[in-house]
Amino acid sequence: MSTAQNLSGSSSLIPVSAAPAPLSIRLLAGLAVAYTFYFARALLFPIVMAIILAALLRPIVRWMKRRRIPEEFGAVLVIAGLVGTIGYGATRLVEPAQEWFQHPEKKVQELESKLRSIRQPIADVENVADKMNEAATGDSSEENKPIKVTVKQPSLVNNVISSTGQMMAGAAITLALLYFLLVRGNMLLCQVVQITPTRRGKRDAVELVHKIEQGVSSYLLSVTIINVFLGATIGIVMWLIGLPTPALWGTLAALLNFIPYVGGFVGCVMVFLVGVLSFDSLSSAVVAPLAYFVINTIEGNLITPALLGRRMSLNPIFVFLSLAFWGWIWGIGGVVLAVPLLTVIKIASEQFDSLESLATLLSGETSNTDH
Repeated sequence: MSTAQNLSGSSSLIPVSAAPAPLSIRLLAGLAVAYTFYFARALLFPIVMAIILAALLRPIVRWMKRRRIPEEFGAVLVIAGLVGTIGYGATRLVEPAQEWFQHPEKKVQELESKLRSIRQPIADVENVADKMNEAATGDSSEENKPIKVTVKQPSLVNNVISSTGQMMAGAAITLALLYFLLVRGNMLLCQVVQITPTRRGKRDAVELVHKIEQGVSSYLLSVTIINVFLGATIGIVMWLIGLPTPALWGTLAALLNFIPYVGGFVGCVMVFLVGVLSFDSLSSAVVAPLAYFVINTIEGNLITPALLGRRMSLNPIFVFLSLAFWGWIWGIGGVVLAVPLLTVIKIASEQFDSLESLATLLSGETSNTDH
């Protein structure tokens, strides 16, 4: 509706409903946001990690406060416990991991020699294809073959130093922001409520924050417990099979299982390669990854859906797309945060009527309708 003008020439504005932006504008805006997340990943990833951890750990700090433990002291205890647990687990895994990373050249040579029986038919096919290509082109002289150009990459030491510095800076940002969110999270929420104009908006803001906090903490706590039991089970089975350092593979299985689909595949490949190095025959080496796959499949299709329930279920298609998107944006860290971020988006979309269709798409539930 246009502006109505009176006889004196002054205009009175009539409220109009804003037309939705064209699809091209929305796509450009989405791309701009994605590239912002990509180029600012060194800053945004620690911030998002701190927010996710705060949603997980905030109930613990609140429980301590009810026991008359100040929030400042409770936040320090929780963060110290988190850092201590990660540090203890890392130190316990250093020794068995060093056994496999010592003399990597020898390990690779031994692995290649044992896999030669598999690679030989592939190599024969490649040689036949090369000869057929030479026969078709009629050119097999050495002087006409393409020249190989080798690009010198940065040294491993420089890469390690650079990545270590970035990780330390990111960890410092995450821990510092996590402390402030745990201590001043209620105050921040109160400030958001104060600046919200309507009473309904205030109620919705509080409800949204509490639901996100509850949903993320319930999901991560449930998944952590499931993964601990999964890692213990895989570690015991690897020990029964005779795979060396079974505690290492059980721990890696628990950590990799935080990444749906991709983590299980990576774990199976790692266990297969270790089995090839550890056993004499290829048939014996297949037993360990087969057992790993069976246990992981039972957990992913029976145990986890039963324990998490329908309310926390997610559409597998969007889980995979989230893994691909956040993996492209933030690498390994993005893959780890992909499912928690998707959970936050689902919970937030359930709070708004306009996003109800998005919540339905993200949900793993299916409604049976009779026609």
